Amino acid sequence: MRKSITYFERPGPENTEETIRLAYERAVELGITDIVVASTHGGTALKVAEVFKDPKFNIVAVTISEGYKEEGWTMTDEERVRLKERGIKVFTGTHSLSGGVAEAFGRPSVKRRNRPDVLQVLPRYEGLRRGPPDGRRRRVDTGRQRGHSHSRHRGGS
Repeated sequence: MRKSITYFERPGPENTEETIRLAYERAVELGITDIVVASTHGGTALKVAEVFKDPKFNIVAVTISEGYKEEGWTMTDEERVRLKERGIKVFTGTHSLSGGVAEAFGRPSVKRRNRPDVLQVLPRYEGLRRGPPDGRRRRVDTGRQRGHSHSRHRGGS
């Protein structure tokens, strides 16, 4: 068996289409039909839908938390409608640990005094998935449980 890895010279949106193409090839190879993509305003999700055209694919766009509305980083209702019209499901959850555990539960950090806490910003769940066959909920591992984190959102689609 032989596998290849693609490395890009520089990070950035110029790599998006190639990344999607490679993800499609791998999904077909492994029989993966649930496709999850980060997409702040829907642009990347629409690009994914262009490549993953077969209706067997369940595409879910995960947006940034509603806590970033003031910055203009959240998806508008019009953008959501555009994705739904293409059969893309949209999920917006909390960004509960963006300023640390204390901030997530109501104690704002110095940097983010006006940021709503996790108890005020509830996830927007919009028909995300058909659900597990046994009806049980599944834990979602975001990587944060293993100590992975990102320092700040840089915008994008």
